[in-house]
Amino acid sequence: MVVNSSTTELVLFQKDLYDADIILEDGMRIKISDSLKALGVWINNKLKWNFHIHELRKKVTQIISGLKLIRCKLTFKQALNVVTAQLFSIIYYASPAWLTPAICRTERDDIERLHFKA
Repeated sequence: MVVNSSTTELVLFQKDLYDADIILEDGMRIKISDSLKALGVWINNKLKWNFHIHELRKKVTQIISGLKLIRCKLTFKQALNVVTAQLFSIIYYASPAWLTPAICRTERDDIERLHFKA
C-alpha cells in the first residue's frame, strides 16, 4: 500500500503515544490529530461524539433552511419523503456506532431535537 502523507492522518487513542513521531520511508511525517472524519463520521481520540453531533447539527440546519424555501411547492407526502430521504438518512447515518447508551444526555437530546425539528 502506498500512503499519501499529505492526506493521511493518525488519531492515537493511547495517551502515552501522543508524543510519538510517525515517519514514512520517504521521510514525510504523518499528521497526528485529535480527531478525524472517517466515512462521514467524526471520531476523536477520547471516543466522544460531541464534535460529530455538532457538525451534524450544522449540516441538518442548513438543509432545513433550504427545505423551507421549497416546502410551499410540495405536497405533505412529498415533503415527508424529502425529510425522510434527506434529513433522517443524515441524522442517523452510522448511528449504531455512535448513538449508544454511552453518549451523554445532552448529546442524545441534541439528536432528538434535530429529529423533531426535521
